[in-house]
Amino acid sequence: MSIEQPSAHSVGSGGGSGLSGDSGFSRSSGFSRGSGDSGFSRGSGFSRGSGLILLVNDRGALASVVRRCRPESELLMADTYLSAISELASRTASVEASEAVEAARPVEAVSVVEAVLVFVESTDEPLCEAVAGLREASGRGTKLILCCPAELESAVRLACASGADDYLICPLRLDELEAVLSDAPPSGHGVAEREDVSGGEDVSDGMVSRGPGGASEASGVTMGELSSLSEILQRLDAEPGWILQSLAELVRSAMCASWARVVVDGSVGESSGAAPVLPRGGVEKSSAGAVSPDGGGPVLSVSLSLGKGRFGSLLVGGPVNGRTYGPGDGSKLRHYGQLVGHLISASAMQRKWHDFAYVDELSGLPNRRFLLERGARILDRAHRADGLVTLLMLDIDDFKRYNDAYGHDAGDEIIRGCGALFKGNCREHDLVSRYGGDEFAALFWDKEPLRVPGSSHPTSVLPIIERCRQSLKNHRFDRLNLAVGTRLTISGGLASFPADAFTIEDLISRADEALLKAKRDGKNRIYLGGENGGPVMGG
Repeated sequence: MSIEQPSAHSVGSGGGSGLSGDSGFSRSSGFSRGSGDSGFSRGSGFSRGSGLILLVNDRGALASVVRRCRPESELLMADTYLSAISELASRTASVEASEAVEAARPVEAVSVVEAVLVFVESTDEPLCEAVAGLREASGRGTKLILCCPAELESAVRLACASGADDYLICPLRLDELEAVLSDAPPSGHGVAEREDVSGGEDVSDGMVSRGPGGASEASGVTMGELSSLSEILQRLDAEPGWILQSLAELVRSAMCASWARVVVDGSVGESSGAAPVLPRGGVEKSSAGAVSPDGGGPVLSVSLSLGKGRFGSLLVGGPVNGRTYGPGDGSKLRHYGQLVGHLISASAMQRKWHDFAYVDELSGLPNRRFLLERGARILDRAHRADGLVTLLMLDIDDFKRYNDAYGHDAGDEIIRGCGALFKGNCREHDLVSRYGGDEFAALFWDKEPLRVPGSSHPTSVLPIIERCRQSLKNHRFDRLNLAVGTRLTISGGLASFPADAFTIEDLISRADEALLKAKRDGKNRIYLGGENGGPVMGG
């Protein structure tokens, strides 16, 4: 499509625009153009790739701000993505052919406009495909900027990956638009001040969120970030709550933000500059839209995804230490979003393999391997802190008889039920595991020194064991048709550190000896091992 203009003619708003057909373009008023079929005048002061800005889908959201930002530039308007791509392709081909003939060189894709600004008012159309088409048609050197209302930010941010250089939130701010077009840091307050947004004509009250692109004062990686990242990598098999909290702390520090939040399937890890208080289990159930620690909403955010699947969000609050977010902060957060996504995925895989190695599939409890490794560490801690540790080995009385009489499904139900009862009646930090077959182990240890002078550790855990016996006595197993008054019973053996043994293997051996004696003496009883062994419960 050609544009016919006399030299130095001022293009008005009437029918003399020189644009014909139904291309969807209209010429804005008040801009001078030189002559030449390419649409650029060699002597007009415009250079290739500058002086012409294309606005796509503008609904009054862009033109007035762009005119204030670039009064020397000329504006083109395109009503649809397709018409914009068509016009860009036509202009690119025209300039390429003309310059190739003049310079006697191969045709090379060049930029024919300074910038393309696209107003995204809905996501009903295939936005990513449109962005990719605009990127290809505009040639190299053209800034491709997406502009959208705040509620469409997530979709527009994702669409940037298809070829856009950046995105802005409407209403536009003059200094932020200037920063995007010139690659310079914003001269105003930046994205840290997004409140008090006005819907009027004063664009200085608008707000902006930065996408990928540009350099940033926060783009460097510090030794502190590397140290935190190293610690996380070494503990990828840790509890999900610790992983999310540590990642939030890493991002908060890296972005110099007032707070950061990692949200994964409703689980939240949060850092607000102080030690975060997490609920029991380390994971807080919340939503990405929850109120932030400083009372405001997130200033920057990215989606966490792997492949085509989105599984969470990374959100940060405003900057601290008197700084503002610059053009590169959005890019840095996007890179951290990719890193956090991969680390969360790797952590989940680590825990999966950990479960294969250390968790009993039937009962869901830790297995013998975990008892041996974790028990050794607990004993080492007790040795250094002059602590006491007690091991209880439990065996279900007459399990084989029930298994043979009612079938293996009933036997599996007994194993699962007993494991849940034992775990539920012990303290949270105690280690309950399935040792093998119908035998379980419970390792009791104290996080703090004993508070009662002269108290004995084995005696202090007896109430816990009694709760286990009573729970089993009152529990009904669906697959067992037991006679009235008949209940499952257990036998057990106790051994303690340091009185009976100094290693976890020897502790298990002493407790097992006491368990076997309890079984021989009639079952349904708990015996204490060691030199002073004997019945302590039942019998």
